[in-house]
Amino acid sequence: MLSFDLKEVQPNQPSQKQFEELKSKSEFAVWTDGKVVNNKILENYTHSDFAHFIKSKVYKNARSSKFPQPFQVNLLTENGFQNTYRNKVEMR
Repeated sequence: MLSFDLKEVQPNQPSQKQFEELKSKSEFAVWTDGKVVNNKILENYTHSDFAHFIKSKVYKNARSSKFPQPFQVNLLTENGFQNTYRNKVEMR
């Protein structure tokens, strides 16, 4: 059986340039610590407020009227990163 230890995931902080790009609502659907947010909220943060991010392409057949963007991004604060990757048990 394949196992994956979430504790092996290393922090991946966005660069300033990457973070600025995420403010584009037409390009990115954004989640912070697991909650959907309006991209405008990112104006209240800097890239260093986030410990980890995951960006992924959303193919046309997976887009919806609520999330028409070609990319989605998950931003995690240090607390969100700890709760997601460090405080979880091994998945099997």
